Amino acid sequence: MQTKSLKTGHQIVGIVICVLLFPQWILGYVHHKQYPQKKRRTWITQCHRILGPAIILIAIGNGSSGFKLADAPSKDYIGYGIVVGVVAIIIGVMMVLKMRQKKYAQLRLKEYGGVYVPGGGAYQSNIALVPNPPLYQDAA
Repeated sequence: MQTKSLKTGHQIVGIVICVLLFPQWILGYVHHKQYPQKKRRTWITQCHRILGPAIILIAIGNGSSGFKLADAPSKDYIGYGIVVGVVAIIIGVMMVLKMRQKKYAQLRLKEYGGVYVPGGGAYQSNIALVPNPPLYQDAA
């Protein structure tokens, strides 16, 4: 059932997904520029965090609906399902590890009241954080 016209849901959803990638990119760019300055999440962050996974889930569903449009054999469905499953497991493991890292960092900060360095734990610090510290000090 191959067609070159835009009459199927798979094709229309594919175009919508492609169109939504541009605002997702813009939202992500603005978020990553704002966050270091504001040190808090904004509505742009929330939109970026909701739109991204939504696009991915819709794209996965759209990918599987494309097999019917292409008259693909059932082994292709199985292969697609395996690939999607493996990617989902990898993403899930990465999310769990990230959450554990954040929780560990918070515990270390609470315990020591120090500064957290990713990959280095927490340490005590009485260094004043200055925006533009001098590169060297005069010996005078």
